[in-house]
Amino acid sequence: MKFPRRSRGLHSGEEAKQWASLRFEPHLQPLAAWVAELIRDIAGVEWSAIEPAATFISDLRMDELEPVEMVMAIESELGISVPDEDAESLATVADLIGYLDRRLSSEAGGR
Repeated sequence: MKFPRRSRGLHSGEEAKQWASLRFEPHLQPLAAWVAELIRDIAGVEWSAIEPAATFISDLRMDELEPVEMVMAIESELGISVPDEDAESLATVADLIGYLDRRLSSEAGGR
């Protein structure tokens, strides 16, 4: 699965790929790397803070608007719509990656 380059010029660099390879199954690694770079860009956190079980508000210390900004960036970059009720249920990094994997897979007709 390929993911678009983000409009800010960021893409999945070597650090993101390495981070993802240590935490996710191979089929999720490209998406996980892309999401991790988005989180770093928005929250300004170090790689060591981003773990699958990390919560956006408590662990990554996002303010109340940063998760909204993240969802808006995802919608824009991936060309999908994330309903508010779905966005509100995404508490952790793993929740978000799993959700996006399911959404992108279903829109592509499954794996």
